[in-house]
Amino acid sequence: MEPRKKKRKTISSFSPRTPDNASLSNRIDSNEPELPVPPPPLHRFIYSLNDSGSSRTTVAFLHPNQSLAFCGVANVRVLVGCLWIHGYCLKPERGWMAMHSPRTSSLLVLTADSEALPKSSVWPQLREDENESENEIARIVDELRIDSSVFGAVLLIEECQSSIFDFFKSLGTEKFSDVFQVRSQSDRDAEVNSWHSLTKFRLVQDPENDLLSVLSIPLTWEQAVQRLLMDALQAKLSSSHRAPIVLICGNRNSGKSTYSRYAVNIFLNKFSEVAFLDTDVGQSEFTAPGFVSLNVVKDPIFGPAFCHQQEPVISHFFGDVTPKRRPGFYLDCVESCIRYFETTTTTKHSFVPLIVNCHGWVRGLGELLFNDLLRIVKPTHLVHLNPPDTPSSKALPSIDAALKPDALTWRPKLAIVQQPLVLVIAAHPHQSISSGGRDRAGDARQLSLLAHLSRMFDARRLSLLANASAAPWLASPLSLCTPYRTSWNRVIVQVMHAKVASEEILWALNASIVGLGVIENKEAEIDDCVSVSGFPRLIEKTSSPPKCLGLGLLQASFEQSIRTRAPFTSALISRKSKWVQ
Repeated sequence: MEPRKKKRKTISSFSPRTPDNASLSNRIDSNEPELPVPPPPLHRFIYSLNDSGSSRTTVAFLHPNQSLAFCGVANVRVLVGCLWIHGYCLKPERGWMAMHSPRTSSLLVLTADSEALPKSSVWPQLREDENESENEIARIVDELRIDSSVFGAVLLIEECQSSIFDFFKSLGTEKFSDVFQVRSQSDRDAEVNSWHSLTKFRLVQDPENDLLSVLSIPLTWEQAVQRLLMDALQAKLSSSHRAPIVLICGNRNSGKSTYSRYAVNIFLNKFSEVAFLDTDVGQSEFTAPGFVSLNVVKDPIFGPAFCHQQEPVISHFFGDVTPKRRPGFYLDCVESCIRYFETTTTTKHSFVPLIVNCHGWVRGLGELLFNDLLRIVKPTHLVHLNPPDTPSSKALPSIDAALKPDALTWRPKLAIVQQPLVLVIAAHPHQSISSGGRDRAGDARQLSLLAHLSRMFDARRLSLLANASAAPWLASPLSLCTPYRTSWNRVIVQVMHAKVASEEILWALNASIVGLGVIENKEAEIDDCVSVSGFPRLIEKTSSPPKCLGLGLLQASFEQSIRTRAPFTSALISRKSKWVQ
């Protein structure tokens, strides 16, 4: 019996490479009217490796400084060279990294390094690896006879199992189900996307065709961040060993969040972790809206806030998207996070840079709160994003005036801040949330809230819901998630920005999204509680902001208990002392 011949795998989506210059033999006669010149043909740089099964993989060969803007979700891995994504340098040793690029904000851009790698040094690295995909890549090079002698990066792109993608798709609403999808494509986009078989990943060559914007970083931003990084590296080597504290300020839609992410990614190229203090309760970066939180970031952050929700090291629930109702409590929350950061870094003798994202309320009471933030945070560097065309009545007042001892503040007794290094740079005009004029701050908050609550579901259930043919939430609504039951004698309720009578508290709590916290000093707080027989205990104010675990969906009952659905583990929910805000 003859041995079976091993079937050789073929390269999917194979076609000869387009020549560099189209033939110009058929020229237009000078007497004929001049016709518009079509754009030059795209050069093939991306090829599919696997089209069968659930695993789809694509390889991309990028020349130095070549960029790819994309919409969707994907896992990206650099095989050779390095790739720059919003300030972070992705190298082969980093492995696979999930990336989210929704259409509701500026699209992520993958840019190959400017340093070229000779072809002779690239392909032997691929052939020495026994990985099937990389062997197939080497065969692509041989069969296509790719004529480029240098590349900036070679990367693999594969389908990404994203719980965020599945959750929004499962909602079935037109408003949010297509946040990762391109609605229409130009001919150029259709051509380049025909070269691969990824279903959740779309390259975008003509973003204006679908009213999209592409993430770009101005030179002034790069220079300012490099100055911050240089000062941080020098401080680490100095005798003081004090990590820099960078406060980023500016009015609304000046690009503070985008700049903050960019600064964090730049710092992560040199430091293993970066602390991030989020004082913008209206557009929180790592939590649902309404929180003041301190986070430790160890992985680069890509995309808008709802794409990288994580558990903060400490957070306080403020319960509103603006601090104007309770400015004193807001400052207490910020001060608590700063004390925790200072205590932790001092105890562990660690050098962790801190990035502080400030709110965009810069006039009236907002100006006073900003002056207080300067005195609480005590930044070593202050980055002021100044929109050039903003009317003076809406712009942030002079930083020099805010740093003076006689500056008006909400808390005059705070210590005077030392003079930080102030960097004033122009705000980027294209970094505000945009999606054809549809998405604004309110929609961004809804996306973050939904992303936070989506963690109630495991990845398997989300995948089933996203692929359901009929209305998925009718089969498995949010209310069917497993609740945690807590008796009333272990719950204290604080209504944050209103007054509710004890007899009406159950009606106020039922089917409400609340903050779930932990009481630190139980005995001191219980003395101030208002207790009415048959109802949970109420408290108007606390001596210090309680630490918050996150948000939960409550179901109040008249059976002396409250049922909670929250994206936490049962160990956190089962702590003895609860706080409901």
